[in-house]
Amino acid sequence: MQTARHDNSTATPTYPAHRERDITWRTEVAAQDEFQSLLAKIRSAGGTITRTCPCPDGFLVTYVTCGT
Repeated sequence: MQTARHDNSTATPTYPAHRERDITWRTEVAAQDEFQSLLAKIRSAGGTITRTCPCPDGFLVTYVTCGT
């Protein structure tokens, strides 16, 4: 009978972690009638929306994008 062998050793990670792409934080203000289209534009471009809140000019939208 053969038994499975497992390597439980762990490699020491190198810090800071190497990133293939840079993360960029962005903030935009959208008028109320442009709000939904801005969210769709950000998502379709691969951005991640992190916060939205009302402001005097409409909505403040904060999101992140990853560059190459």
